[in-house]
Amino acid sequence: MKLSVWIAAVLTAVCLCGCAEKVKEPVEIILIHGWGTSEPDHTAMRQIYKDFEKENPDIRLNLVSMPSSDEVIRKADDMMAVGSIPDLIFLGGNGRDTIYRFAKQKDYAVDMMPYIKDDPEFSANIAPELLSYWTTPDGQLYTVSDVLLLSGGYWYNAELFQAAGIEKAPETWEEFFDVCQRLETYAHTHQLAVTPIQMNPENSIYLLDAFLAGKLSYPVEIETDTFLAALDRLKEVSRYSGGSAGNYGYRDVLELFNEGKSAMYINGVWGSALIDEDLDVRYSAFPYECGGKSACVSACLGYLVGNTRNEKKMEASIRFVKYMVSENVQKRVIAETQQIPANPNIRLEEYEDEMPRFCQGTAEVLGSNYIMEVPDNIWSGRQINLLKENIMAVLDGSRSGEELDQLLREP
Repeated sequence: MKLSVWIAAVLTAVCLCGCAEKVKEPVEIILIHGWGTSEPDHTAMRQIYKDFEKENPDIRLNLVSMPSSDEVIRKADDMMAVGSIPDLIFLGGNGRDTIYRFAKQKDYAVDMMPYIKDDPEFSANIAPELLSYWTTPDGQLYTVSDVLLLSGGYWYNAELFQAAGIEKAPETWEEFFDVCQRLETYAHTHQLAVTPIQMNPENSIYLLDAFLAGKLSYPVEIETDTFLAALDRLKEVSRYSGGSAGNYGYRDVLELFNEGKSAMYINGVWGSALIDEDLDVRYSAFPYECGGKSACVSACLGYLVGNTRNEKKMEASIRFVKYMVSENVQKRVIAETQQIPANPNIRLEEYEDEMPRFCQGTAEVLGSNYIMEVPDNIWSGRQINLLKENIMAVLDGSRSGEELDQLLREP
């Protein structure tokens, strides 16, 4: 009797040990990202991130949610400065000359090219624009983006255009300035608190690049006279902007457009999701000096996988990147956030009935005569910051264009 009890106890212990061995703790990884506000697209992206665990129950994804990509760069910079390497960072187009360069130099970033070559499905889901721009001369790839940025133009209020007697979007710069003048005259005649366009530091850089289209590439090397001429044209546009432009952030500019207080809203195609659904709006690319129109199509810095020397964490992080560019997730990205999916297998024409505004903007950009990179892929991080800090002062005359030109040329 005692023997049988002893055998049963041993068998129970063996079974329990076997069960314990089968239950494995999930691999934990941390993602630092800039989708941390309460805006609808931010909320949607965080939910897409969280749903990664449903398809990968052996991985626990912990989110460090920051309100912007600038905050992500600061957070990651502080961590790397003391040798703490994040598992995943979503750069959101920022950090080329800081985090991205530092991570490559210190071997803090994983080269994802071997994973892409070893996985045909992963390879098929990568944007050609990303591979052509971010693959190093040695054939390495340290970032993968889940979206393309389509921009280099503006949304316009079709009702205000029509009221001012403007039948279509301008196709030349001469027509563009004429449209601004006609909108200003209409607002003055009818005593309306409407400006033709609202400038701020960020959108001024996009407009500056449009004036310089065909003359820019990274790293920027441009003649002073050419740069100053572009600034003069930018000043001409700023005359049609509100008087407190230097104090406006991107949310302020959006709010003015949604309230019908500005007729044009400089932003990318992704801005369609932010515009009041009741407004009748269209998207137009900026005119191109050589004829037709110019616009931006770019794969910016996206996900960076940290070289933590922990194989399980790095493999889990790569699985997350694969998840973000997979067809199912990419369809959620376009439907829930109205961003252009990076996966080349997604057919945008399938969304024309459901998202006509978004698709019209996409077609306008892709149909432009000249395609260039977005500002973050043209100017260095230092130059972008200098432009943001000084361009409004140049436009209001408190700083000279020559001073800004000199600042941008300093090492």
